[in-house]
Amino acid sequence: NSITCISSDDMVNWTDHGEIPVAGSNGAAKWASNSWAPAVTHKIINGKEKFFLYFANNGGAIGVLTADTPIGPWTDPIGKPIVTTSTPGVNGVVWLFDPAVLMDDDGTGYLYFGGGIPGGSSPSQSQIANPKTGRVIKLDSDMIHTTGNASVIDSPFMFEDSGIHKYNGKYYYSYCSNFSGTHPTGTPPQGEIAYMVSDNPMGPFTYKGTFLKNPGRFFGVGGNNHHAVFQFKNQWYVTYHAQTLGKAMGITKGYRSPHINKLEYDGSGLIKTVQADMQGVGQVANLNPYKRTEAETIGWNSGLSTEKSKASGSMVSSINLDVTNINNGDWLAVSKADFGSGAKSFKANIASTVGGTIEIHLD
Repeated sequence: NSITCISSDDMVNWTDHGEIPVAGSNGAAKWASNSWAPAVTHKIINGKEKFFLYFANNGGAIGVLTADTPIGPWTDPIGKPIVTTSTPGVNGVVWLFDPAVLMDDDGTGYLYFGGGIPGGSSPSQSQIANPKTGRVIKLDSDMIHTTGNASVIDSPFMFEDSGIHKYNGKYYYSYCSNFSGTHPTGTPPQGEIAYMVSDNPMGPFTYKGTFLKNPGRFFGVGGNNHHAVFQFKNQWYVTYHAQTLGKAMGITKGYRSPHINKLEYDGSGLIKTVQADMQGVGQVANLNPYKRTEAETIGWNSGLSTEKSKASGSMVSSINLDVTNINNGDWLAVSKADFGSGAKSFKANIASTVGGTIEIHLD
């Protein structure tokens, strides 16, 4: 019922902003019991930038939260779901979850969602091949209500995990293919990220292929696939999850960890196949050590934990974390801090119940 938020301006050093309390008695959306598969966007409304977080309450409804910053604090603006089974055009969706949001160039928002295979425990091959459980619906200008009917996205062998992005004027709808039935040549293999392209955000979409194979192909541990495609500083990326940490710890019980790789296109706009790995992506900017750098900004670490801090945060005063549970042999590192001609002083905000030392080393 909570969503973890991390941020980066260089794609290697990531700042932990803690957990967003979304659902449940302590969450912003008290009507919801879960907050699965979030999607976030932002829009200028009445001259002010607003952020919108869409989430799935189990497989039965989609909610929306709003905030004035990307890390919160988040509030529930309507006190109920934005999409339910009674939303026009939603009939036939088995799993009403996994939202993805597109903010088009003209300021119009679109919400994509859905999944599952009709036919219960014994679906037919035609139901497996064309579940027709993907949907897109237009958002009102306020981004917290829908307008009109949801349109069917006839995505072949649809399972779950709607994704959306726009590249060179075309709309790319992506999703995870299902694991059932027979998948003939020319259709998405089981459990891969497939995609379709359209000239219109509401479709119709034309199937093009897949660009990310199942995690089992790369990491020796499979399961479903889930992804997001985005552009940052003129580079396209795909984030996705795999049970790699669970495998490393010997507890593969469905826990999934995020990975990231670059996404590239060929000359005709087709997405090149992604080679998933543990390496991640290159750093796109140096770290500036002459502005406040949160201790919970981490490139790599061992043995540490983060926790809510009583000290004021740098972006939002009420949202801040600190690094804790530090024992002998624990460490954290950041990458490519650019000190220029050299620093004259060092300032830290610390607290300890057991004492300790900070050592400053040159080179």
